Amino acid sequence: MLAQVVDRFYRIPYSAIIEISHPPFVMSPPDPAFSGHFRAMARRSVSLHATVIAGGGSWQRPGRLVDLGLGGARVALTDGVPVGSPVALVIDAPHRWDPLRLDGEVAWLTEQAGGVQVGVRFQRLSGPLLRTLAELLEAAAFG
Repeated sequence: MLAQVVDRFYRIPYSAIIEISHPPFVMSPPDPAFSGHFRAMARRSVSLHATVIAGGGSWQRPGRLVDLGLGGARVALTDGVPVGSPVALVIDAPHRWDPLRLDGEVAWLTEQAGGVQVGVRFQRLSGPLLRTLAELLEAAAFG
C-alpha cells in the first residue's frame, strides 16, 4: 500500500527511495528560480572536510563540503575542474575510521570571491556506499 502511494505521489518507484528515520529523503519539487534544473534527491547542509581528486590523482584539492545528498554534493574549493570532468570526492566522515570515497562528475561550477563552488553528481554508488552515505546524512541531521 505504501509503495503504491509513494509511486503515485512522488512519481518515482518506492524502491528508489532509501528510508532514513528523519527527515525522509524523497524527490523535491522543481524550484521555479532554477528553470531547467531539477534535483532528484534532497540535500542537507553540512560542514565537513573533503578532498576532490581529478586527473587520475594528479589534481587534488582540499575543500569544505557545503551540502550533501544521496545524489551529489556541493564543495567549496580554491580552484575547480571543468564541468563534466570525472572526480572522486573523499569525505572525512566523523563516524568512520576511514574516509568515504565517492566517484562522480562535475555537474556545475560557479566562481566566488576567494574560490569556486563545485557541484558533484555521484555515479555508480553501490548498496554499501549508499548505506554509509545515508548514515553520514543521518549523523549530520542530529549532530
